Amino acid sequence: MSPASESTEFESCASCASVAETMAETVAETVETADTITAITPQESFDEAYEELEQLGRGEFGIVRRAFHRKTGRQVAVKHMPKTTKSREELANLSQLTGHENVAKLLNHYETEKELLLVLELCDEGSLSDFLVKHLKGRRLGDEECALLMKQLLSAVKHCHDSGLVHNDLKFDNIMLASSAALPKLKLIDFGNAQSSTKKAPVDDMWFVGIIFYQLTTGQPFFQMDSDELESMDEQGVFVDPGSMQCDAFYVQLRLSIAKRFGNSITLDLLSKMLQTNRNVRITATDALDHPFLLRLQERFEKGDERKGSLESLGNVSTAPTLAN
Repeated sequence: MSPASESTEFESCASCASVAETMAETVAETVETADTITAITPQESFDEAYEELEQLGRGEFGIVRRAFHRKTGRQVAVKHMPKTTKSREELANLSQLTGHENVAKLLNHYETEKELLLVLELCDEGSLSDFLVKHLKGRRLGDEECALLMKQLLSAVKHCHDSGLVHNDLKFDNIMLASSAALPKLKLIDFGNAQSSTKKAPVDDMWFVGIIFYQLTTGQPFFQMDSDELESMDEQGVFVDPGSMQCDAFYVQLRLSIAKRFGNSITLDLLSKMLQTNRNVRITATDALDHPFLLRLQERFEKGDERKGSLESLGNVSTAPTLAN
């Protein structure tokens, strides 16, 4: 296996030309451990640098395996993808999104004859989807815990938009959790479907942020319905398509009426602004971060009375406090 920086095919790819130039100028990538920073030189092959362990997951575009760096012992995630325009675009997107704590970090990349290998920061607590199944089991998060996760998700989404990218595939499976000594750390992954903000509107991401927010705050999927309910909606002239996760304003209002049982007025206000069917008035990530629902959490942190705890503490939903109206 040879490092990607030596591949002329990669350097000739139009979608990644700027990334290739940047990589060519870089003398070494670094891998950090708690006590050590060890340089990985461009001459070092993947097999020389890493040893792979078990498979962590499989998706539409590749397989992810756990691996560890031979010199430092640091564990990482390695995504194996066929060498296609799609995989090169994902590499370009990740290279564009460096330096944000809520985006899984690209540590290095390599090419083989048939594959592109992305060496990524390991998120060892699983996905937000896993968390819902393991801890919530159909229950809701308290406002304080929900705000903690939403603030991080919105910060990651804002970083994407500020970098000129629309994630375009926001869902629970693409939001990972990393362990932390105090508070859980959210990491956004999988940028294979990301598009330039010149081709797709950033507010399209916010619709899916709203769908995620809805389930966290109510404990119910936004598009939860059986075939009879779907048929009844159709007969009433209500447009709803769970497959594409699209619907009309009437369906949104039906779901928000359910959310009123769980959330206070501040929570519902932010939720309704995310789930605007009119894209022209849908809230942006920047404005959402300035919403009172999240600012109240910030005020508590500044006062030093924030709730500290591990990922497991988020599962204590039955006694989770709510932010007052």
